[in-house]
Amino acid sequence: MRDDVTLKTPEGRTFFNKSCTVLFGTEELDNETLLLASPARLVNQHTPPMFLWSTFEDQPVPIQQTTLMANALAKEGIAFSCHIFEEGLHGLSVSTQLSANAQSMINFNVAKWMDLLDRWLLKRFALKLPARNDYEK
Repeated sequence: MRDDVTLKTPEGRTFFNKSCTVLFGTEELDNETLLLASPARLVNQHTPPMFLWSTFEDQPVPIQQTTLMANALAKEGIAFSCHIFEEGLHGLSVSTQLSANAQSMINFNVAKWMDLLDRWLLKRFALKLPARNDYEK
């Protein structure tokens, strides 16, 4: 389950090892433990709909992780929206000056994920509002 793409770069190896330490208390894990911890392997009929996004340039978390989850959701018939942007470093957050600590963390194409999420959430959780308020009647 160790992703060859993730482990190809020093950043990827560091991210993987630190993640293992945080989640399991050690960097040395067997494949069985890694498989059990994979979120995509935990998808079942009780999994809620998901909004997924990533960037092609993300080194620590390659897009294969996103597509693995999307495939698991599709296999179970769970609704999802998946967006993979061409450019963008790991950790962009909202990808604007609201979250950036450097110019490299601002990407206006990626920042569109917030509008996409807003529409996705409204589709599922919009309030049932009357056409007019009490003052308009």
